[in-house]
Amino acid sequence: MTRFSRNAALLLSLSLPFLAAHAGADPAVPSHDYWGVHGGQNDLDRLGVHARYASSTRYDGHVDLQHGAHVGVQLGRSSAQARYEVEFETGDFSARHLTAGPINADVHGRGHYQAAFANVYGTAHLSERLDAFAGIGAGWGHVEVPHLVLKNACTCFGKSTKDGGAWQARVGLAWQVSPASDVDLQYTRLGLPGAETDGPPAVQYNRLGFGAWTLGWRSRF
Repeated sequence: MTRFSRNAALLLSLSLPFLAAHAGADPAVPSHDYWGVHGGQNDLDRLGVHARYASSTRYDGHVDLQHGAHVGVQLGRSSAQARYEVEFETGDFSARHLTAGPINADVHGRGHYQAAFANVYGTAHLSERLDAFAGIGAGWGHVEVPHLVLKNACTCFGKSTKDGGAWQARVGLAWQVSPASDVDLQYTRLGLPGAETDGPPAVQYNRLGFGAWTLGWRSRF
């Protein structure tokens, strides 16, 4: 089991019993469609890297990152105790320092990620206007780590990309601000592919496993 899978399982195991204990869904509440947007910040701060040169020399290390923005858009359907949706998310991060073998230098460059998910949530009615929700999603992601421009060193870590399977787990609270609209505060844990390039040198980055806090708006129609 990957570190992300363990984190997602722990997040859900802690939240789902709470939702079950507090569920007070009204069966008379009709199902409805909705759209939503959310935005905030990710907590990406370090990314493992593995470099292999033509001489078979291999260096393992990491890139220190500065976290960046995280945004998403959603389209779904909600019932009294569940939500189902499709979602697109994107974000960025900045590379600050590279440590790998003999290289220990500042770098600069901005990376990006995008992912599309199918999500399912359990929801619980906590009060007249406050709901809690927890869920998990599966989908496909794209990650791009920039060309790491080293100051006073080689420029041999080129741009790396990768497409592949992606997962996320989410918990949050929703406050009804009108009969048709909610404001959401949520925490999402994501797992995205690890970027790579053939080089030389051949560079492979660890999978992105990170969290994001976002504030969202959902509107029913």
